[in-house]
Amino acid sequence: MLLAAGLPTVPWATVLTTVGLAAGLSLLLPVLPAPADGLLPPLAVVVVACGCAAAADDATAAVTEAVPVTVRRRLLARVLLVVPLSALGAVGVALGSAWAGATPGAGLAGLWAGTGALGLASGAAVRRVADLPAVAAAAVLAGGGLVVVTTVPPEVLEVAAWDSVSERTALALVVAVAVLSRVTRDPATRRT
Repeated sequence: MLLAAGLPTVPWATVLTTVGLAAGLSLLLPVLPAPADGLLPPLAVVVVACGCAAAADDATAAVTEAVPVTVRRRLLARVLLVVPLSALGAVGVALGSAWAGATPGAGLAGLWAGTGALGLASGAAVRRVADLPAVAAAAVLAGGGLVVVTTVPPEVLEVAAWDSVSERTALALVVAVAVLSRVTRDPATRRT
């Protein structure tokens, strides 16, 4: 019942736009030079993962705060609606990239999971303090992450705590769960 109630509250235009942008990026592979084969699939996956943050946009929050449905349950209902579509978009990117001749690595799934979780957490945190689109917060976080990854020395990226896809994904999920548990506490249960 909560899923049915959450269906009209999801910003579907935003979610579908991120999926469409990601598909468009993967369709550019056949026309761009070979170096793009390694860059476009991860970029497209980051774009579609940022769409997960749309679940944090709750246009009905002011109306439903009087209803005995917690913030976490409302967010969970929207996440259960948005994440499968985002996952299909990521699969579409991988298939489209493979069809275009690129060899998308297995790390795309970890990149999608980590970026999507961090995007959702950052979107929920931003929505908690300001009336800004959650996807914009996720895009800023993902863009900042891309800048950091491309500018830090390689030895920093090879530190044992995050030198594999599974470790980076697990670390991103832990951080996202910690942030989400903090920002989705109901106002009535918060300590003053």
